[in-house]
Amino acid sequence: MPSRLTYFIGWQRGVGQISPKLKAQDTRSARLRTKKISVYNRSGEHDDEMNVILPWKPDESCPCGNNMLLKDCCLGSDGVPRIKLPSLVPTGPLTGHSNENCYLKSTLNCSTKTNKEHYISRSLLQQLGEPLRWAGLPWEKPGVEIRYGPNSLSSHILCDRHNSALSPLDQLASNAFKAIRASSDELNVRSLARRKKWFLISGEALELWALKTICGLFYASVAARNRQSLNKAYSIDVSRFEKAVCQGYVDAPCGLYVTPNTGQRNPLVYAPLSVEQDKRVIGIRIGLAALEFDVILDPTGVNFDYLNRNFFYRPWLINMSSQRRMHTMVLSWPNSPLGSRIVNVRLMPTKAKSQQAKRSSIAIP
Repeated sequence: MPSRLTYFIGWQRGVGQISPKLKAQDTRSARLRTKKISVYNRSGEHDDEMNVILPWKPDESCPCGNNMLLKDCCLGSDGVPRIKLPSLVPTGPLTGHSNENCYLKSTLNCSTKTNKEHYISRSLLQQLGEPLRWAGLPWEKPGVEIRYGPNSLSSHILCDRHNSALSPLDQLASNAFKAIRASSDELNVRSLARRKKWFLISGEALELWALKTICGLFYASVAARNRQSLNKAYSIDVSRFEKAVCQGYVDAPCGLYVTPNTGQRNPLVYAPLSVEQDKRVIGIRIGLAALEFDVILDPTGVNFDYLNRNFFYRPWLINMSSQRRMHTMVLSWPNSPLGSRIVNVRLMPTKAKSQQAKRSSIAIP
């Protein structure tokens, strides 16, 4: 990244490896299908072909958790499971109203009522447990951790109508983070267990949720640089988020970039990505357990060649492994996974189960 892109400087990068083969963990049971996909390295060159064997049967419960059979829920016509993202546009006719407290007011589709909205999803905060310790908030002293309950982390940033329409993103993102944290925590503990676990999560919901989060943090005056709220001197192109909400996806090359997290693994770390020269917020970085996500909303000033060399763009598989165990997260996207990438994260167990930390913290670098 160019030096003028804030927060991209000084971060250590892990190099994810692409595995040429993915072995089935249980060859005795029938599998949904064998899906052969082409794998490419970061330079865009073809590496190899590999067989990915998905573990779910059409007549089994759908792995999305909707208590339906896979064939009646997320199974696509091509045999690839995809979580169906519901419409994020408010139902019914346009209201013609613009609520001044709603950052989507330019849609002229607001309600008159505004309640406090959590700028980081309540469902995710509940996963972290209480008490939550925050560091780096713009109104607190440097280096000080403050305890906040989930109810305190909210602001008047959306009208009721838009808040309700966007609520599916909160639950889908919460499911994704739950799978990531559970896999990372489990593999970080010494164990004799060998059973492989699979998770199905929505890639497009995850990236849309991240963009919803940076918009919320910006308009709630929480997104900051050097303890100064960015919304006082910076701008954010919320019209790009409006377009993504209407069409259900973010236009490439913006969107979700993933890399293994080689630094300190806090329960949750986030930082706004901004371009200092243009005084513009262009995305968000989220560190969660063993992974780091950069989600780009605005391509202004972004060196995408750098991102593609150091990150995996919209990966289809995330493999977390430790000793002889491996858990896999399948990210569903609207299009075919052909040509998609695989993120491999190697964890080294460092503690026994009884030594797992109970503390939850949220840090703003």
